[in-house]
Amino acid sequence: MKNKLRILLAAVLIVWLPGCSEAVDLENLTLGLVIGVDLDEHNQLVSYFSSPLFNKNVSKSTLTLESNAKTLRATRREFDSMATGLAVGGKTQVILIGKRLMQHGDWFSLFDVFFRDAKNSLSERVIAVDGDVSEIMQNIPQDMPPLSLHLASLIDTKELRNETVKTNLQQFDKQMFEKGITPYISLIKVENERIKLTGTALLDKKGRLVMTLDQNETTLLRILQNSSRGQQSLSASIPGAQKSDIYDKNNLTFSINSVKNKMKTGYRDGKFEFDIKLNMFVSLKERLFTYDMRKNREKLEQQIQEQIKKQFEELIKKCQKNQIDPIGLGQYARAYQYKKWKQVQEHWGETFSEADVHLSVKTNIKYMGPVK
Repeated sequence: MKNKLRILLAAVLIVWLPGCSEAVDLENLTLGLVIGVDLDEHNQLVSYFSSPLFNKNVSKSTLTLESNAKTLRATRREFDSMATGLAVGGKTQVILIGKRLMQHGDWFSLFDVFFRDAKNSLSERVIAVDGDVSEIMQNIPQDMPPLSLHLASLIDTKELRNETVKTNLQQFDKQMFEKGITPYISLIKVENERIKLTGTALLDKKGRLVMTLDQNETTLLRILQNSSRGQQSLSASIPGAQKSDIYDKNNLTFSINSVKNKMKTGYRDGKFEFDIKLNMFVSLKERLFTYDMRKNREKLEQQIQEQIKKQFEELIKKCQKNQIDPIGLGQYARAYQYKKWKQVQEHWGETFSEADVHLSVKTNIKYMGPVK
């Protein structure tokens, strides 16, 4: 008797289980794993939608759709009218932003639908395209993995080497509204018909593209942010080495085993002051010039310090010149000089451009390699 009651109760629960009425079979869905937004040559909004095809009878593995609707919500209606299944964006993995749109600025509110609709995810990687989004969406090489998988893996693996940043939609939202930092996202482009990661795009608070960083500069940025992890390597050109016509014989490359980042924040003579001290333990990975490491180790450490310090200072100066703060020094200003910060928080970029930033670098070579 008890078993019959249990079976009856289970049957009732299954019948009344909420959400089952909204279930849709996978073959009746068009999953937008990659979404791209850009401006065309007439400055008209254009959106792209890339979905995998689960049909062995078609030659292509990806469906790419295009729309000129004025909002992302409206584009879904158009995509529904063109796709064989219901267009859904809840599984989106990558959002591409075209260069024209970034140069225009004032585009972030387009993505309100992602935050407003709870069915949407906020873990999508936001990626800047140095060019037109159509180059990425419509020219996919046949020997490449599905676009969503390729782009996600490209960003994830290079982020582990600190050669780019990995900014998802939720993090980008914070960067746009957090007054002590300016936004930064991955940067890719098409080169020789291949998708290539080039570094990082730095934006202002309106989403306008202000400047770009190569992979080496991105590593410097992540060290300053104190967000570096995994493998880190930097290169420096040591002056005085013999020159070569075919390669940079002055070059020296090292990996960073660990780095200690100490920050002090002050305010004097109407300006914020930041004192950054970096202590790095490094291992040599490549040295293209002849050098007696055992006799002149301290001299080489001093030369590395001087060259790397120059690279850090150049990066900071470029950021100040463009009135952006991707390092997040404004957050330190708020934490340690709140009364002064409160007066300038609405125009922190301009204030940061006038701040005094002092930086010192100390390197300690822990490993020189097995070759003398």
